[in-house]
Amino acid sequence: MGETMRGLTGKLLLSLFAVLFTAGLLEGAFRLLDLRGVHRNRSRDWNHALLSPKERLPGVWMQFRPNTSFRLDYDSNPRGYFDRDNGLSYRINRHGFRGPDFERRKAAGTFRIAVLGDSFTFGEGVKWEDTFVKRLERLLAAGAGSEIEILNLGVSGWTSKSEVRFLEQAGLDFEPDLVLVVYVLNDTKYLPRLEVWEGFRTAYEPEGILRHSYFASWIYARVARHVQGQRYVEALVEGALQQRGRWEKMLSELLAGKRIAAEAGAGYAVVIFPFMYRLDESYPFAVIHRMVEAALREGGIPVLDLFPAFEGESYTRLWVHPSDQHPNDRAHEIAARAMGEFLETERLVEPGQRGF
Repeated sequence: MGETMRGLTGKLLLSLFAVLFTAGLLEGAFRLLDLRGVHRNRSRDWNHALLSPKERLPGVWMQFRPNTSFRLDYDSNPRGYFDRDNGLSYRINRHGFRGPDFERRKAAGTFRIAVLGDSFTFGEGVKWEDTFVKRLERLLAAGAGSEIEILNLGVSGWTSKSEVRFLEQAGLDFEPDLVLVVYVLNDTKYLPRLEVWEGFRTAYEPEGILRHSYFASWIYARVARHVQGQRYVEALVEGALQQRGRWEKMLSELLAGKRIAAEAGAGYAVVIFPFMYRLDESYPFAVIHRMVEAALREGGIPVLDLFPAFEGESYTRLWVHPSDQHPNDRAHEIAARAMGEFLETERLVEPGQRGF
């Protein structure tokens, strides 16, 4: 009996040692690869690059100060995409937008597209040359017989109201032949804007002792993201759909944008950019996509819903960082291809229009 117990105890200790040894190896490997389920919020040093409320255009939520730069930094660099400080620098040109300077007046023979949008269009977490605006410009230029120029007029934090107000007061000064508004669901002010996805992350990140283990926190976060994260998003959608007045206000802003562009002789279209979350038949925001698209089409606006272009993709692989659900460079590539096909199909960019 004693020998049997000693043998059983020995086996249990050996099994326990094997489990602990394996867990230790996995923990070491996850730390080496910098894979974990808990992340700090990114750091955003940009106050010096923002205009004060008194300096901004009326009705425009936020504007960057011309000829400045700032950084967004993260606590890790799991894809190896960021610079040595785990982030990217963003240059603001003389017009107050991201990227190199451009002339206010377009060159003769040039077809100019002005792209209005928020942080998705601005390209937070994405290098300038990898943004969908620059990719789209290269795609269109490769197949065009005349010069194509696309201006990135995206500003982090903008809503549909800010975009249309800017278009009305200053955007048309850039002489666009086509105005392309890239609409993201939180461009409707039904929730605090920049905190939406931070709340999503805190819904599934582990607490307590699990936070200290890279391996355990990674496993926990992957499982919890599908449970707690889903509950959070479902509550978000349910609450958003109850804000009917705000949706109607947003849609009226986008419809006003069409009128403003038309009065200047410019074309106008809207692109719906999905959230990078559950990009399959269970996509929880589909009902909102359909509502927005139907209303805009009824108003005579060409609309592209980008969701079909993303359907089937692994959504976490399209995030710029585990702590930041903005679309990464791969997502921008997918978006640019779909936009190029849309513009061609709708004949929004072709010889015979203004600029050609």
